[in-house]
Amino acid sequence: MLSTQGRLLRTIMFPRAHDLQFIKQAFYFIAFMFVIATMFYIWDVVAMVRLGVPATTIVLKVRAARSGRHATLLVAAPGE
Repeated sequence: MLSTQGRLLRTIMFPRAHDLQFIKQAFYFIAFMFVIATMFYIWDVVAMVRLGVPATTIVLKVRAARSGRHATLLVAAPGE
């Protein structure tokens, strides 16, 4: 029978093997969320191109999104 100090020393010197399933699933989840975000990002740019938003406005919006700042984009309806 080991003392408390002996058990502590044993757990430090010989740790149990950990199941890396949680870490693996976390990376899959992050990758999945990245794919969804990228798809919506592309969809947003395509929608702005279809609405006739000038390229400079789209670039400014993309730059603001990358830097973490929020860009307010107001698009007038065609013919106004």
